[in-house]
Amino acid sequence: MWKAKVNYNVDRLKICYKQPQELWDYLSTFNKEDKILYDSFSLLITDNGKSEGSEKESVKIKANVIADDGVLLGEFVFNNSAKYEGKCFFEFENKALYTPLSYYMGEKYNYVCCIDYVASILNLEINNITLIEISADINHNPLPRINKLLTHHEDYDFIYNGKVVEDYTKILEGVGEFYGRSRVKKNRYPTLYLSQKKDDAPSIKIYDKRAEIEDNSKQYISEWNNNLNGTMYRIEVSVKNEDIKKFLSLVQEYKEDYGTLELFLTHLGSQEYKHLLWQWICDRIAYFRAKSGDREVITLHELATKS
Repeated sequence: MWKAKVNYNVDRLKICYKQPQELWDYLSTFNKEDKILYDSFSLLITDNGKSEGSEKESVKIKANVIADDGVLLGEFVFNNSAKYEGKCFFEFENKALYTPLSYYMGEKYNYVCCIDYVASILNLEINNITLIEISADINHNPLPRINKLLTHHEDYDFIYNGKVVEDYTKILEGVGEFYGRSRVKKNRYPTLYLSQKKDDAPSIKIYDKRAEIEDNSKQYISEWNNNLNGTMYRIEVSVKNEDIKKFLSLVQEYKEDYGTLELFLTHLGSQEYKHLLWQWICDRIAYFRAKSGDREVITLHELATKS
């Protein structure tokens, strides 16, 4: 009998920092393609925000962060505008999130653990986690079971955004399926979307990750998930700043330092921590409950981890 396997991964991560004016003043002295060397990393100016022939002052500077071993960590966007005064943003390069840097006590660490050092050298102070996408990568397809639970309304309740769906015929806002297709046929299974009403609210996406990897030359994800051979489906949650704040306030009751913003990036190296955030979002958006017997609750976590 096959055994369900799951890896919790960060697929996207954007961070907001408080940016000192001195740093902006220093960076604005450099031109496009200039490289600024630091201990263990460098900044490559990709856009100094200046148009040729224009005398307008720059309000945005973009720079890639490159580790000494050549790995592109991601991109900083430094600002000097009224909208983002005193703030800059860093977003990780996707490949850096799937590139092993070290191993410790059974955990595999990627390049996320480097950004705290970079921030300290640049005198940046973390302001918030603007966006994070965390996935449960699994070795089986959960969509047929989810579809069965959705359609068998006589046997199972569907609790969506905290409320039992009472009207089985009503189109559910925020629930949708997308089928990829060619000219001659469509995919056998869709991508399933589950979301809340607000624009900045969390969302869930469930889809065939293996197909996307092959279509977009992202074999490094397969190499990172080297214990998932063959089939790879992904249950992915997307979370923004305000909901991350709520998570931090709640998770500190479980373990105090888990609720510390300054340690958030450090804890992302832990499978447990990623799982806690992932499941908190999933359970808020959608789960099922049997209508008879022991009224068993069936969560997306169970659908991901049970054979």
